[in-house]
Amino acid sequence: MAEVAMLDDGRTWSAPEVAVPETDITDLAAAPDGTVYVGTVGRGVLQSHDGLRDFVETDTPDALKKVRSLHIDGDSVLAGSESRPHPVSVFRWQDHEEWRQLGDLSACSGSAEWHYPVPTIGVHVRHVSRDPHKSERLYAAMQVGGIAISPDNGQSWYDRRNLDLDVHMIEADPRRTESLPERKPWGLRERGVHSNVCCRIWDWDFK
Repeated sequence: MAEVAMLDDGRTWSAPEVAVPETDITDLAAAPDGTVYVGTVGRGVLQSHDGLRDFVETDTPDALKKVRSLHIDGDSVLAGSESRPHPVSVFRWQDHEEWRQLGDLSACSGSAEWHYPVPTIGVHVRHVSRDPHKSERLYAAMQVGGIAISPDNGQSWYDRRNLDLDVHMIEADPRRTESLPERKPWGLRERGVHSNVCCRIWDWDFK
């Protein structure tokens, strides 16, 4: 991972400086206290407390060594993993001391059909988030397999597959409690409320 700095209001940028050498970076998340969390493939979750100058590894379990998504969750962090050799899972940074697995995603009825088209990459949680209206509800965008939902802080999970299954991002609409905007790649069939060159955003109503 390389770091660049914005100069003179973005007109020019500094030369890149390597911050985390020889490491595959999958996601970044900055906490309100200034801590930056880095998801990696192979090294788990790293964190920096000094503006990205130094990184230290958190005590990441083997099942979370391949991180695919991070989400700042209040004063904690949610992380989504990649399968192989361990099952795909969602974890929470418990009391900033240990990563705790949240339930069993394989309990979802459609989990046997989850897949990823690249042979060297396993099924993974592409994005994880918490509902701002119902704090006990978690969402996990499965690659590729739709959406996994937990109604009870990760104790149990179920999935929704009545939509395009290639979900890249899922966030609850802060203005509406009954629907869910999602981002997906090309070829969307649901009603779109916004689009740009790489994705569309639309509402998905809970049924």
